[in-house]
Parts: sequence; C-alpha cells; structure tokens
Amino acid sequence: MVAFKSTPYCDNPLMQKSILSAWHWRSILIVGDTFLVLFTILYTLLLSDQGQEIVPIVANALPGSASVLLWWFVVGVLAWVVGVHIANPYDRMYLLNFCRGVLSGYCAIWGMLCTWGAFLLTYSQGNLLLCLHIILNYALVILLSFGFWRMCFAYCQNLFLFRPRTIIIGTNQMTDILINELCWAGKPAPLLLGYVSEQATDNQSMLSCPYLGGQDALCSMIQHGCVDMLIVATDNPFESLVSQDILHATPHEIYIFSLAELYELSMGKVASIHAENTWPIVLTFYTQLSLGYRCWHWLLDMCFALLGSCLLILVLPMIATLICLDSPGPIFYWQERVGHRGRLFRILKFRSMRVDAEQCGASWATPMDLRVTRVGRILRALHLDELPQVINILRGEMSLIGPRPERLSFVLPLEQALPLFQYRLAIKPGLTGWAQVKAPYASSLPESAIKLQHDLYYIKHQSFTLDICILFKTIIEIFWCSGR
Repeated sequence: MVAFKSTPYCDNPLMQKSILSAWHWRSILIVGDTFLVLFTILYTLLLSDQGQEIVPIVANALPGSASVLLWWFVVGVLAWVVGVHIANPYDRMYLLNFCRGVLSGYCAIWGMLCTWGAFLLTYSQGNLLLCLHIILNYALVILLSFGFWRMCFAYCQNLFLFRPRTIIIGTNQMTDILINELCWAGKPAPLLLGYVSEQATDNQSMLSCPYLGGQDALCSMIQHGCVDMLIVATDNPFESLVSQDILHATPHEIYIFSLAELYELSMGKVASIHAENTWPIVLTFYTQLSLGYRCWHWLLDMCFALLGSCLLILVLPMIATLICLDSPGPIFYWQERVGHRGRLFRILKFRSMRVDAEQCGASWATPMDLRVTRVGRILRALHLDELPQVINILRGEMSLIGPRPERLSFVLPLEQALPLFQYRLAIKPGLTGWAQVKAPYASSLPESAIKLQHDLYYIKHQSFTLDICILFKTIIEIFWCSGR
C-alpha cells in the first residue's frame, strides 16, 4: 500500500464537523483583501493630505476637506472593483494554488492602481507630482502588506486542523496514481478521508485510501458537515448515483471537482495524455478566448518584438564577433519548424553549435552536449541564442508565449506516440511558455510527454494571470542561467 506523505488516513477524530468550510475560507479571503485595500486607501489619502492638498473631484468643495477625501475614497473603492473584475482573483482555480492566487491578487491591485491613477491624472489639473505621490505611497504600502497578509492566510489554511476534508466519489484505474502524485508533489494536500462507491474495489491494495461506504454513508457525512470537498473520479460522471451525490452536496457549500480538474489546478498540467477516451480533453481546447485577452496577447507580442529588436541591434555586433572568433561558420542558424496549424516556417537563432553538428542526422540536445561551442554554451545558458526569433514574432510566425516549435523530423514520431501532440499546434508557437518554465529540456519521449502535459494545460487555461506568471518565471530562468 502506498502511503501519503502529508495526508493521513481516515480515522474517527477526522470524522467531525469542519471548523471552517471552504466557503468560509473564501469569504475570509475576500473580506480580508477588501478590508486591507480600503484601510490602505484611507491611510494613503490621510497621509497625502497632511503634506499636500488633495484636489477636489466635485465643484464647490474645498481642497483637503472631508468631502474631498470621501470622494477619492469612493473612487479608490470603485478602482478596486474594476481590478477584481479584470483579474478575478477569487476564482476557485486559485484556491488550490497559493502562488497563482497571490499573483492574481497582485494583478487585481495593479488594475486598481491603473484605474485610480487615471482618475487622479484626470482631476489633478496637470499636477503630475501629486498623482505620483499618492500612487507610489499607496503602491508601497499595499504591495508589502498584501503579501504579508496572504502568507499568514496560507499558513493558517494549511494547518492540519483546517485542511479541507475530502472524499473521492468512485474509482478508476488512474485514481490512485493521480491522488498519490498530488500528495507527493510537495504542495499542501487536502485531508483525504477515503472514497465512496456502491461497491468496494476488489483489490484494496490498489488503493491507498480506505473505503467509507456507499451513497448513504456520503449523505450522512455531508449532513453532519464532515466534508469540505468532493472529487469525482468515476469514468462516467453523469451516472445517476454520482449525480445524486452532487445534488446532495450543492446546498452544503461543498466544493466539487473532477479528479482531472483538481489535478490540473494543483499540478499545472493535464492529468493524462495516454487515456483511451481523449474526447473530453480535446473539447476543452476549443473554448473561445475573450476579445480583451486577444488584445492583451497581441500587444504583448508587438511590444516585446519591438523592444527585442532594439536589444538585438545593440548586442548583435558583440555576439557576432564572439561567434566568428570561437568557431568557423555563419552567425545565424535557420531551421525549419512546425508552426500554427501545421504550417512550416524557418526559425532564426544565433548559431551555438559546430557547423557539422548534424552530419549524422537530427538529434535531441543533451546536457554538456559536445556539439555546442564555448560561446554557444554561454548563449544557451542566458537564452540569448533565441533572441533573433523576435523577427519571427514580427512576421507573425511566432508569439512571445506558447509551446516551443518542434522540427518536423521530431513531430511525426511524437504524434504517433502521443495522440494529443498535434493539439499543440492549436495556437502559435512561442519564444517562452508554460512547459519551458515548468519542465526541463526534453531529450526523450517520456520527457516530451511531460512537456506536452504542460503545453496542453496552457492551451486550456490561457489567461492574463498565467501569462504574467510565465513572464516572471522566464526572467528567473534567465538570471539563473538555466538554459542548455
């Protein structure tokens, strides 16, 4: 029997009414964030009013009066509402991932700062220094206090006493594998009580959690408030018994996840790419992206392409000289890759290998690859060999964020071994991406399968917050010189 690293088995003390349900925790988070934001707004306005007179929004109001402070306080509250609407930091997908939850909260704060700053600039009568004074004071206080508050909240939520009591509905061949991977991932795991099913599994050694009974046992535990979360792990979630279990749980403020959904939100990758029935996975790739996100993605590509082109012009003479002095051959390296919807295009890179590196055919790069030149090793460590791909972004062949484009000689065998591999082509390939920052370089089929899980997760969950997270992780990767 496989034991959980951080999740104990069911025993009597756990079968008690939860102190705080998942709904209570979400309410505490919303109230805490809102109180902190409002208190910080009031503190910043009072602090600014002591040194400078706040400009009135409404006519016939004296600068620095209580009515002016009240108006600016209301504007700050409205700006916070706008930020929350943009970033949606209280979506349930952030409840299981602390880092993503904090990042979405900071995105909401930045949205608020932009909105509030626009109001300040409009009504400050050209006094730019006053606007910067108020905004910078607020940003300094809220960014520090918000991070401290969220750390305290996460610490309390992850205490053994407050972990969500979780029950699995049904079992299948992947249940135990995925549940154990969740609990051994080094992340706070739910308090797993066991699984319920109308029939206990024939082989108990295949499961690492106890059998609790059937539908009657589940209903009893729900009625007594012993359950905070349900994980639906059956092959057919629409069967009548499972539907009845979900209906019983709905009025009791219990979070309900499918096992695949819980795995994705916790691990940042799709659950399985080898499943026989891949239709439910494929369906999720065709969700319509919002117009706002499409505009954000296009602006991100164009801004980076223009800034990257300026950087390329600055560093090109130095890098070109070093490449020529290190080894004979061209400065740039063109290579055919498979792009959006299977279109072939030529990717541009600084040459980092010897000219005869592929005289025996294409092969995956390996750690300490002997084909890499001395200058090429430095360029790869800093990811500078990819910088010329800003040209591909300007030409519309690539995006800043997306799955890495693969060579045709690699794509064909990977599509045969991994049926879902072709769905990476649903979006433009990227210079960086979720798989690049979450998984190591792929030099084999199993490693490519792991990267595919992350790529498919990004395609399913594209969002402003996820893009910001990828950009932060990419910057960290560059500073750590983690390329090879």
